[in-house]
Amino acid sequence: MFIFLETEVKQRIYALQQESEKQRYLQKKKETISTKQSLQRVKSIKKSKPLLSN
Repeated sequence: MFIFLETEVKQRIYALQQESEKQRYLQKKKETISTKQSLQRVKSIKKSKPLLSN
């Protein structure tokens, strides 16, 4: 019985680690997309409003 419980615990820990890695990957992907969108907005603003020169 102990071996069965140990196996179950190991499988659950492994599953949680996989889920955690998946969540980190998705969060990083989401941040990357957000950063790209922000950069695109900045580029479009710079194109539409050129800096005044002296």
